[in-house]
Amino acid sequence: MPFKFYNREREQAFIKQQIENNSDQFIFLSGRRRIGKTSTLIKTLDDMGQKYLYFYNPWNTEETNLLNAFVKELNEKLDLPMPLSPSQFDWLWEFVKYIITLSWNSKEKIVYIFDEFSNYYINCPTIYGDFQQHIDLRSKSWSTKMFFLWSHYSLMRKIFCENTQPLFERHSGSLHLKNFRIETQAEILQDYHVLSPKNLFFSYLLMDWVPKHLEYIFNNFQFDKENFRDKLLELFLEQDSFFIKEWKVLLANEFWWKGYNRYFSILEAIASWKTKRAEIANVTGIDYFQIGSYLDKLETYYNIVSKENSIVNKRRTSYRIKDKYLSFFFRFINKHSNLIELGKFEALKEEVNKSINTYQGFVFEDFMKELLKEVNSDIWNNRDKKDLLPIDFHQIGSYSDKNWENEIDIIMANPSTKQVLFLEAKYNKNRISETTINGLKRKVAQANLYNWWNKMYWVASLETIEVNGADVCISVEKYLNKLNDLWIVKQ
Repeated sequence: MPFKFYNREREQAFIKQQIENNSDQFIFLSGRRRIGKTSTLIKTLDDMGQKYLYFYNPWNTEETNLLNAFVKELNEKLDLPMPLSPSQFDWLWEFVKYIITLSWNSKEKIVYIFDEFSNYYINCPTIYGDFQQHIDLRSKSWSTKMFFLWSHYSLMRKIFCENTQPLFERHSGSLHLKNFRIETQAEILQDYHVLSPKNLFFSYLLMDWVPKHLEYIFNNFQFDKENFRDKLLELFLEQDSFFIKEWKVLLANEFWWKGYNRYFSILEAIASWKTKRAEIANVTGIDYFQIGSYLDKLETYYNIVSKENSIVNKRRTSYRIKDKYLSFFFRFINKHSNLIELGKFEALKEEVNKSINTYQGFVFEDFMKELLKEVNSDIWNNRDKKDLLPIDFHQIGSYSDKNWENEIDIIMANPSTKQVLFLEAKYNKNRISETTINGLKRKVAQANLYNWWNKMYWVASLETIEVNGADVCISVEKYLNKLNDLWIVKQ
């Protein structure tokens, strides 16, 4: 069946509000590539019956080709007295000025969409000054609706966040699209009859629930519940795989200059779970005191890694690659790029299968944090979740001692109620026993954490398990059972 439009109600409500507003609106829509910025905006406008003009600027496109495409869009969408010709404009910026003037004088409400707006920095940087002039000189009687879409994070940060740039703080609103929630991903897998705890987690591990990735696999391949994991991994690792090439779409625009090798080495180290600064410096050979600047840029300038501080000691920092697809790429694909170049895809699969079980154990901790945050959020306020999550937490994080040895996977705390839940995450429930809980208690006692608080000690796993006859397990299986009950009630 065709892949349907899933769960962007909050984003659509925001867009609709901006359109119905009587004042000028210059809205920035951001998010990683394939996240659904364009489709969400277009779907909302189509549902409203709202006329729009769509101007898409692919990376490194010749100005003449852009001008031809933009003039064609205008002629097809608007009832002009005479069709425009590209020859009427010597430069792209002249066409943009024409568009701006058109927006001033039009009595009809038209939405103007500029997709991949950051790419003008490469092929027509003067355009940003033209938009600045329009924004600064507009009259209160005008009601222009313009949406600027972008996925090139570092360029957009430069264009809109640096005070030397024409469009610094010129927008009237912004919307950042994130990956699907776990509940939405479960709904998608249910619609395609492949929902299970293992499949839900594995789709996170490989694709991070990116909408276009999900649309691609379900529109082009058939799965069943039992073979979903193995077939999905096969799709990732086969010759001419969409996913093997996809990294270029995400990173080529960011790292188009020479000298990116150090950044890639750092990302490869983090994906191999060398997540502390000293570990990363040791693996990459980059000086410990120099590597901080690279990590800072990867976090703030490129938005690729996140810094996670210990919940108890903020000075103990570790790093994660935000996008799990990219994490998988740097853990397995980039590391073995020589095998891809030689066409040895069977050897690549062997290398992945050697260590993917260990890798998925590490990723499971991140997955459980995402699940716990979702269950703890306002979305679940009116749902019965006591046996799924026995605490309403205000803080979540991990813990390790100064030697990074005595580690606790997940800690959830509520300072108001003085409640704290310690959680040991184990992907495989067969590795959980009473010893697991006792070991967790021993770690907490050794670290002398949260004295005089109400302490709870639980485990997290893919499937539900009782420990010494007690239900102290937060599992993906239990979460899906809760969702299934909710879906039955809805029906």
